[in-house]
Amino acid sequence: MGLFSAQAAEKLKAVFETLFTKVEPGGEAVTNIAMPSIARFDPEHGPPGTSVVISGTNLTSVTKVAFTGAEAVPVKADSENRLTVSIPDGATTGPIILYVGQESVKSDKDFTVP
Repeated sequence: MGLFSAQAAEKLKAVFETLFTKVEPGGEAVTNIAMPSIARFDPEHGPPGTSVVISGTNLTSVTKVAFTGAEAVPVKADSENRLTVSIPDGATTGPIILYVGQESVKSDKDFTVP
């Protein structure tokens, strides 16, 4: 057994349950992935290239992050409660947007690009 075996097993279980959801006869597959939430981000301002740590919940389901004015970039969360992303070129002041597939969640507070 490895150091992170329990965490890895739980994550794999969640992934497989999502991927192999049974479809009820005559129905559509229902995915009940919990949407992420943004509690805060640090720093709250910076130029393109700045590394931003986003804290919140359900962040491992996030596939892309977008800053206002810039193309969404693919990401992989550091943990369930932490995600680190660099501000892309072209970003302007506005909310941070987290994507889970086609669904999105915006930050309540704007990230400021000087």
